[in-house]
Amino acid sequence: MNTASIANRLYDFAKKVASQKQNTQTSEEDLKDIMGILNDIGFGISGINSGKITIWLVDQDGSKIRPEGYLNHSFPFITLDENGNNDEYVTGWLVQTLSRVRGYVNEKQESIISDLKNIINRSFPLEPIPLTNDGDYLIDTTPNTRCIGGLHGYDFQRQRTRDTDGIHSRTAVHKYCRGLFDFRHVTKDKNVLLCSSCGLRILVPTKVKTYGELRKYMKSKLLC
Repeated sequence: MNTASIANRLYDFAKKVASQKQNTQTSEEDLKDIMGILNDIGFGISGINSGKITIWLVDQDGSKIRPEGYLNHSFPFITLDENGNNDEYVTGWLVQTLSRVRGYVNEKQESIISDLKNIINRSFPLEPIPLTNDGDYLIDTTPNTRCIGGLHGYDFQRQRTRDTDGIHSRTAVHKYCRGLFDFRHVTKDKNVLLCSSCGLRILVPTKVKTYGELRKYMKSKLLC
């Protein structure tokens, strides 16, 4: 990934959006540009539709209390995931990033682009790790988009999981199934990745401690 090039393109797009008096001026070509930028980062979106996503103040148990406004009021477009569903995380990430650039007043372009590079480097998703020859993959969790505290509790630019990070329960997801993985010590020399939704069970040696080590181990075991 050419982070510098992506940051420059993202800067140009953000400045273009900021110069528009109303977001209805955002053209189909503009939307294609930002879709390309988001996919070059690795977000894997399939499209962008006009619309707004309501932000809800939620209780400790996740139940909705009251609407707090719109997640994407300043840029009323919704990104779609690879299945065509609204992607709240990527939508929020884009809106937060555009707002960040718009908030700069006296900073030089080089400084803003440097900041965008840092945001991209901590935001791109973990490359999916193949677990079976049937198409099961482990992916990282996205930062929570339904934070307690409502509108001001959201942060879409937090550090994502990396290959150097240790494997822990509830920090990775079974792609497509969307179940969280538990990670448990089950025999003298084996740990297990256990999907909390479908029950997929993957045994790995206890010496496999990080996601990078898991990737290397699974590559050696699978026909890929």
